[in-house]
Amino acid sequence: MQRTQLISLIILLLVGVAGAQNCGVQGFAKMDDVDPNQVVIDPVSSQRLLVQFVRAKVNTTVTIRGTACDDDGDPMIVWRDVQGEQLPVDPNTGVFTFEVAANAPGIVYTAIGVTDGTDTRMGTYAVEFYQNSAPVLGYVPVKPTPVGKAKQKLLMVWHKYTGMPLTSGFAFRVKNNDVQTD
Repeated sequence: MQRTQLISLIILLLVGVAGAQNCGVQGFAKMDDVDPNQVVIDPVSSQRLLVQFVRAKVNTTVTIRGTACDDDGDPMIVWRDVQGEQLPVDPNTGVFTFEVAANAPGIVYTAIGVTDGTDTRMGTYAVEFYQNSAPVLGYVPVKPTPVGKAKQKLLMVWHKYTGMPLTSGFAFRVKNNDVQTD
């Protein structure tokens, strides 16, 4: 085989492989925290398709990064809110973005559709907006101690924004109903 024919064959093989994609199987998020009647029915699976559920504070803007993939490598059109605003899709990665915001607590549902010109998929992205809340104080129970030794409970201070316990410099011990710092 001549060198030019070999190079042409390699290029054809690479172009054929690059055009096809391996999208995998359509995933579904758990619908435990959403109203199922607000989630669109996907025409391919005939099921309500919740793609993603996230939480954010009220008065913030959430940028959702979704993906669209077509096994055949066909160009895709993605739109928001059932044939509404068309969203640009990166042809190399299939990534599209949109923003969601709310100034009151609740869940904002955004329907997204994608088509390759032949088939159409539809799904819903849900963002639950919540009010900031105060931190919570609690304790971690300790194992019972043998008779004759003091019983202690460890109080924990929880971070105001993340809800995670603070683990250094904020622990207290209760001994004989007196609070002692470590």
